[in-house]
Parts: sequence; structure tokens; C-alpha cells
Amino acid sequence: MDDAVARAAADAVRTLRPARTGFGLGTCRVNVQRDVRTSHGWWLGADDSGGTDDSVGVLRIDGVDGRPIAVLMNYAVQSSVMNGSFTRSGDREITADLAGATATRVEQHYGDGTVALFLVGAAGDQAPYLTAVRTTVDANAQLRRSDAQEAGHALVDLLGERLATESVRIAEHTRTTEPTTPLRVVHDNVEVPAQLPPAGGLHALRPTTRHDFTPDGTTEAPVVVARIGDVVLACLQAELNARTGLDLKAASPFPAACVVTMVNGAAKYTADVGSYDRITYEAMNSRYARGAAETVSARLGELLRELRHEPIAVTRDRRHRSSSP
Repeated sequence: MDDAVARAAADAVRTLRPARTGFGLGTCRVNVQRDVRTSHGWWLGADDSGGTDDSVGVLRIDGVDGRPIAVLMNYAVQSSVMNGSFTRSGDREITADLAGATATRVEQHYGDGTVALFLVGAAGDQAPYLTAVRTTVDANAQLRRSDAQEAGHALVDLLGERLATESVRIAEHTRTTEPTTPLRVVHDNVEVPAQLPPAGGLHALRPTTRHDFTPDGTTEAPVVVARIGDVVLACLQAELNARTGLDLKAASPFPAACVVTMVNGAAKYTADVGSYDRITYEAMNSRYARGAAETVSARLGELLRELRHEPIAVTRDRRHRSSSP
């Protein structure tokens, strides 16, 4: 892995070339609110009336010839159509799942020379609309599981095609221009309240109306803000819920803002206060305590405002350069 990263970085520097950027927004409903109320408490499922963020953000990066060097897609959904699925023989399969199916179709549309990247949005409570594994809660609070097994790959292809089609449509209607500001990346660590992991581990969790959230002092949540022209990426390791992501984008001073999670590693969930009140899976399965999501969101908002108003000297002949990510 280390060698592969080093080679990729060296190749990126070697193939730098002038580039133009543009951003577009669209809509696609391949996600669903996964927190559902049961008679025993909140659990994982599919709530068609629940809150979602179905916006698709596309950052298109072109070469001077007008052909895309890269297409970056930002969407709030977990790439987990096949999560927990087994084959008929009892094996587990390796799959790039929804993110891979989407990116592959976009790359096939544009051909060699274009790289498609899937940037996971605020997807803590956003599941694929269709999944291979379905779990329900019976009258005795027991989890009942059904598995589509190999047939689940058809669901991956179906949802991937829908999301890729919308991403290409957005990219095709996005005009790219030469950025007038240099690339800017800011890192920070936000101190947030922590809690102990669930007793008995992840697999012991069940829907409940009572749960002991045990404080564990404070911890640091790393965040990154990247500015590419007038597009900004607000990034963190943990998964925010969709509502937090929507609020963060709405408060951004940039005309185009993406919230990106699972960046530079993963750290489970940073659930909002409402999730702790309802005792959701995201709140129980988190090392961050109540209030962490709001603290992180507030700090990201501060960084966005600082970045927006930061005085940057730009010369007329400054050119943005890029390579296939």
C-alpha cells in the first residue's frame, strides 16, 4: 500500500497539466433514511418518509482540450448494497458496491483518460434504497435477516446506473473555467466529547428505549477543508447524519459546497443530538458523545468563512494544474 501511494503521488506530480474546473448540482433518489421506529426503539431499516439529502454534487475538472480529467461525485449514501451478504456457498464476495458501480459507469462514458471518484457525503443515516440484506425486528425484539445473496449484484448495477446517469447529466451541463484562486487545503483537529464504545461490542446492539451513554472525557476529531476555485470540500473522518450535512452546506459562504465524510480514514459516526434523544444505531455505535456533531459542524463553518474571506494574491498568469487523481 505504501509503495502504491508513493507511485501514485509521483505519477500525479509528473503528469501535472493546466486544468479548468466547474461544479454542478442535480438530484437522484437512490438513498433512503435508514433510521426507523419500531415498538422496541429505533433501528435500521428504510423509512420512505424520513429525511434524506438527495442532491448530487459534481466537480468536473477538464484539460485544456475540454475533455474531463476527472469527475468527482458527492452524494449522501453508504456504499453498502451488499453489506453483510453471503453467497449460497456461505462465502463473502469482494465488491466495490454502489460507489464502484457508479464510478465505473462514468469512466466508461468518458473513456480512457478520465477518472471518476465517489466522495461519500453526510451518509451516517443514509442507506441505499435497495439492499441485498434486509433486517426486521419481530415482536420479541429479535432481529430477522433475509439475504438476496448473488442476486444483490443486480441491485448494485441498478442503483449505480441511476446515480451514474445523473452524474453524467450534471457533468455534461457544467461549464468549466480556469480558477482564479490557488488550491487551498486547511487541516484542523476539533476537541469534542467522547463516550465509551457499546458494552458487548457492535454486534450486541439492539433496538432499545434505554441506553447508557457513558462519557469518556474528550477526543480529537480531525477535519479538512479544501478549496478548489469557488468549490469547497468540508471533510471529516466520521459520518455525519444528513440533516447536519444539509445545515452545513446551507450555512457555507461558498456558492458550491460539498460535505465529504470518511476522509483520511474512518471513525464511525458523529450523530446529531436528535439521534441521542431517539437512541439510534448511529448514536450507540459511536466513540463521539452527544454534541460532537454540532461542535464539529460549527468549527467547519468557521473554517469555511475564514477561507472565503482570506486575502489571496493572484497573478494574472496563475494557472491551476491537475492530474488524474
